[in-house]
Amino acid sequence: MKKRLLSIFQLLLFLGLGIFLVVWIYRGLTPEQVQKCKTAFANAHWSYVSLLIVFGFSALYFRSLRWKLLMKPMGFTPRTGNTLAAVTIGYLANLAFPRLGEVLKCGILNRYQKLPVDKLVGTIIVERLFDTVCLLILLAGTVLTQLGLLQDFFVHNLQMPIQEKFGHIAWWIPVSFLLCCGMAAFFAIKWLMKHKDSKIGKFVFGLGDGIRSIAQMENKFLFLLYTVGIWGSYATVQYIAFYTLNETSNLPIGAAFSCMTFGSFGVIATQGGLGAYHFIIQSILSLYGLAKEYGFAYAWISWGVQNLVFVIGGLFALLYLPFANKNKKSAI
Repeated sequence: MKKRLLSIFQLLLFLGLGIFLVVWIYRGLTPEQVQKCKTAFANAHWSYVSLLIVFGFSALYFRSLRWKLLMKPMGFTPRTGNTLAAVTIGYLANLAFPRLGEVLKCGILNRYQKLPVDKLVGTIIVERLFDTVCLLILLAGTVLTQLGLLQDFFVHNLQMPIQEKFGHIAWWIPVSFLLCCGMAAFFAIKWLMKHKDSKIGKFVFGLGDGIRSIAQMENKFLFLLYTVGIWGSYATVQYIAFYTLNETSNLPIGAAFSCMTFGSFGVIATQGGLGAYHFIIQSILSLYGLAKEYGFAYAWISWGVQNLVFVIGGLFALLYLPFANKNKKSAI
């Protein structure tokens, strides 16, 4: 009960923060800017949305293929349709509760393919760690190639706020925190080694099997290729979305990479990225000379299409799974 209440509180907190940011951005626009934003929507080229949806689904497809590669060293070969459906439903679930989808998609493969959840969670951890590394590489690449434009953004939106908030903290506080974390990790590992056969021990070591799957993977090049497909699809969505508005159609491809990279942090910050994504995209595009009302309009289109893919794909997957797995045996 307490866990459920905590999840609901977390949902309301991040959703409320997102709504606050949307209202705050909107109230920062003058009546003239609001009218320009509405005019941009009225003149939008919605024919590009179909392309955005196609590339949005391609990212999900590449992600499902990459996930299958991580399962293979453990002897698991789920059907691609089931894996894709699980991934898509996972993203749909994340729109309701943060990180719920990661557990849910493991549960789906457990139900329809009888795969152990603990080992699947290990592969999810590998995916997230690898995606984090990819995001950091993209961040570094974006900053280096767009340094002149992004320097002011970093200084005013990251460096100065962090210095103002944490610059006065004594050095021994973070050091003490790290030492406490190290001691806690030491005793936790010591306890697990003594209780390998307990439920917690089996779960943790099951996670370890999933994490080790990347080292045991036969085709690492294909794993990297699928990863390029995922992030390439994201970048393509951002770039094609520029053509939906006349005001953004002349933006360079570098702006698309900036939106994709920094927008990812906005998606993490609030529920489904609501508000935070819009603020970041508007701020980034202003560095490229785009008026903030048009940046706000573009953010709504980009954010809306991404979530439309999750909703359409997730609902279709919910209908697909029972039908496709009727009278079929698990493939392990």
